[in-house]
Amino acid sequence: RNFSPLVILLDDIQWSDAATLDLLSVLIADRANPSLMLIGTYRSNEVDQDHPLSPLVRKLNRTAEQDNCFNITEIKICNLSVSQTNEIIMRLLSVDEPTETEGLADVCYKRSYGNVLSLIVFLEMLQREGLIELNLVTLKWSWDEQRIFIETAATATVVDLMKQKIEKLPTSVGQRLSIAACLGCSFEPEVLNMVWDTVSLQKRGRGDQKDPSGEEDQNDNWISLVEQEGFLEVEQDGNTYRWVHDKVQEAAMSLLPSGELPSLKAQVATILINELDEKSVDSYVFSVVNLLREGRIPEDEEERVQLSRLSLVASKKASSASAFESAGKYAAIGVDALPANAWSSYYSLTLDLYSTAAEAACYLGNTEELDKCYNEVLDQTERPLFDKLRVYRAMISYLGGALGRPSDAVELTVEILAHFGIRFPKRKASRWASTVYGLLKAKRSMAALHSDDITKMPTMDDPLHLEMMHLLDQLFVSAYLAKSDLMPLSIFASTHLTLENGLSEYSAPTFAGLAVLLGAALGDVKLASRIGGFAQVAMSKEESRNMDSRAELWLYAFVFVWNEPIERMTSKLFKSYKSGLSVGDNENACWCIAQYIVINFQSGKPLGMVETDCKIYLEQMVEFKRETVHADICIYLETVQNLMHPSEDDPTVMKSELRFLSHSDHTVLGVFYSCQCFLYLYFGEFEKGAKLAIKRGNAYSKGVPGHCWIMIETFVRGMCLYAMARKTKKRVYRKQARTVHRTIKAWIRKGNPNVKHYDLLFNAELAALKGKLDAAEGWYQSAIVSATRCGRIHESALSSERYGEFLLNVRKDPEEARHKFDDAIRRYSEWGAAKKVLMLRELHQDLWRRPSQVEFSSSRT
Repeated sequence: RNFSPLVILLDDIQWSDAATLDLLSVLIADRANPSLMLIGTYRSNEVDQDHPLSPLVRKLNRTAEQDNCFNITEIKICNLSVSQTNEIIMRLLSVDEPTETEGLADVCYKRSYGNVLSLIVFLEMLQREGLIELNLVTLKWSWDEQRIFIETAATATVVDLMKQKIEKLPTSVGQRLSIAACLGCSFEPEVLNMVWDTVSLQKRGRGDQKDPSGEEDQNDNWISLVEQEGFLEVEQDGNTYRWVHDKVQEAAMSLLPSGELPSLKAQVATILINELDEKSVDSYVFSVVNLLREGRIPEDEEERVQLSRLSLVASKKASSASAFESAGKYAAIGVDALPANAWSSYYSLTLDLYSTAAEAACYLGNTEELDKCYNEVLDQTERPLFDKLRVYRAMISYLGGALGRPSDAVELTVEILAHFGIRFPKRKASRWASTVYGLLKAKRSMAALHSDDITKMPTMDDPLHLEMMHLLDQLFVSAYLAKSDLMPLSIFASTHLTLENGLSEYSAPTFAGLAVLLGAALGDVKLASRIGGFAQVAMSKEESRNMDSRAELWLYAFVFVWNEPIERMTSKLFKSYKSGLSVGDNENACWCIAQYIVINFQSGKPLGMVETDCKIYLEQMVEFKRETVHADICIYLETVQNLMHPSEDDPTVMKSELRFLSHSDHTVLGVFYSCQCFLYLYFGEFEKGAKLAIKRGNAYSKGVPGHCWIMIETFVRGMCLYAMARKTKKRVYRKQARTVHRTIKAWIRKGNPNVKHYDLLFNAELAALKGKLDAAEGWYQSAIVSATRCGRIHESALSSERYGEFLLNVRKDPEEARHKFDDAIRRYSEWGAAKKVLMLRELHQDLWRRPSQVEFSSSRT
């Protein structure tokens, strides 16, 4: 939806966490936001090649240059030159002649090193110290350059200038600012006053400090004073203040003697812990942990445990905000602070810390840290298995996701579930029988349910049941990727747990997975869609959004596509992609954006748009270490580029064939062969396409049951087979083509609105094969109209091309054939298939020659 132009300014993005950088990448590359301008500022001296911001900047520049889908402008703000410094001073002092201020500008440049902030602070200091004065008679500024040069010789940095400015304030105000610097980048005045009063009382109690000239009682006006001086600014809530610049905070901190700083930080942290209630401590937990950690390494066991507990709170808080780098950092602080007897004396805390650290390491792809936490917890052999489930789940997720070893993930999950009484048959025949029984049982039980029944279900609250639901959910995903026959059995088990014990956050993906199974295995599209509705009800009842992306992936790419127009799913998948990223579910977010690309390609969106999307999100798949998704998108990208870009190369050849054919994931192989057949069809290599279709059969639909791409993959196979049946009259091609045709008709009978034009085009090919020429013409025309009405520009182009071939070679009507080829070329051009257009023109070039040109050519030969 378009909106008025919007400009968003983000300052200091060098401090952004990984989740924020991911969000920025999505916002910038999102074509749905054409009126959005993002301005980000960062300090280049704090961003090296290894900084997380660097690859994002490189990727955006590369994508903008290659695809021209958005503009990136980099403006490097260097330090001021002497002349620029002079220009600023002239304007500030209302001077017209540059020569009047050149000497002052030279001194200011040397003291500020051309830094704008340093220059402003330095000039303020000169005016405050009387080194620059306004003559009230002449209304002109006056100064002594030599005096300024001598008296400011010790000035080094902006921090020094800020420090000097703070030192001019009343003593207690400067000391308050130093304490405020310990509280972080923002704070509440009431909290600072509480800390200040406690610190002052403790010092006076020790005899370290006397009341400084009656300045202690300034709680009411000190904040307005520092606000006027430009050190602090109030936030929108009106009750929280923040530093106007981190250099001001650094200057305030530098006022404290370095020898006292560690103990003071620990003292401030202790005051916050002791004086604030639990909710308030939670809001300052990052500052408290940083103070305890930076102040000094605790030696006392009680203090170490306290630091570990607070670090755990900080890590979980960061994780809930998808700031997984920070979560990992705070978890590591907590683990390091644990005392030697942690497992024996502080078991719950230690287990929670290692488990939290393992989960953060899994999200970050930190194999070394994950292995360390995993082995540490498993080494506690005398402890119950239930306590170790969090690290087990982290390892399962990492095996099946980032490491690309789903079979190992399945094996580990099955082993754990067996300990809790959830067992699966070991023999293949037994699994098959259990699957058939489970499908029939699930169909009966689901047919008897209604949405209201789901709404009335209680919430699952038993910890063991919740853990089993989580493990079964992981087993489903790993089994799917590993092509394991345990996939349906995992869904049946989690469905049973849900119906018996109530809804959980895993119930929505459970219902969605069951819908995929019943739709693909039993072909009951209506019931599958109904169960998909149950998944949506379950999501609406669940406060957590952690599993939405998983459930919506199945619903919008596997379930609803079979009885709703497929184009409706793209916006929903893109929303699910963003939702997944927002909760840290990068794996399912990546799969959602991959299906978004697939459906755009499948539904005939302009190839240039699909190519751009592929390039944009390929970069993200690399960053998230999603190898399988990356491989799939690479295949679609190469297919699109072979259609788009004219070259001397054979457009049906996939240059990366060897890499994809050797890929360990069966789904990648299926995508490769289906796209290969797609190219064979559109570039007229029907024999190659038909042979591949016979060789592969319905392997893709078996490997990825219920997936939306099955529709077009089936259509492509059928078209190649019908083309060869017409050309050779061989029974093998005709028989296989009719089998595919019956599949399409069965989908239509079950209410699929996406394949009607497939059936019409197949009818035309079949009529032509049987010699029913008038009927064939009617079917061709209907296929073109039907494909056009549903927006399938590429398939209407193919229908026009096939009609033209029929008119040329069967009807022997070159004039009418030329009109149909013109129509096909126009549609292919609109789609963006420049290579296809070129080949079609070359193939039938004689049709576009004028009669005189044809005769002239004949006379020459």
